Amino acid sequence: MHDSYTEVRLAKVREFIIIPNLGPDFVRAEQLGVSIPQYLQQQQGVYQQLVTHMSNFNVGVDIVVAGIDGGGARIAVITHPGTTAWFDKLGHAAIGSGGIHANMRLALGAQTSHSTLADTLYRVYEAKRASEVAPGVGQATDIVIVDGTRSTECSRETLTALKEIFEESGGRVPAAASLERIVKLVG
Repeated sequence: MHDSYTEVRLAKVREFIIIPNLGPDFVRAEQLGVSIPQYLQQQQGVYQQLVTHMSNFNVGVDIVVAGIDGGGARIAVITHPGTTAWFDKLGHAAIGSGGIHANMRLALGAQTSHSTLADTLYRVYEAKRASEVAPGVGQATDIVIVDGTRSTECSRETLTALKEIFEESGGRVPAAASLERIVKLVG
């Protein structure tokens, strides 16, 4: 995933910085095997500006990668400029304009990789709802449970139950009996 991010970033740097600034003459020179430093050898100032723009170019995408391997559950965030941050010990990650709200809810809810499935589903739903205060975060919710080699999308019935539990609890920690509804639904 990291290599794919880097590939896309480099393609976008070429598309949005190199080609618009150097034009079709550079494309022809490049086809003959001329590199950017060679092409701009006589124009050091232009080369330095180009390198600065390329270094600062942000694709504007963060990616959360989650999965399971021989060592257990893994979670990482890949962000500008291709940096990978591992969140295995924390056990959760969120990105986007509502990411800080979601991460805070997960942390305050004491979410860990050792939490039960019902607790985790509720906390993820709660975090999603908390993130909705941020600009651009929609209210639609889909949750997928990844377990070993299979993944299962939560049913509308499960999402409705999560919403009802959230509303009944007033956004506070729900009673254990309330979460039993979730256990039965995802059983």
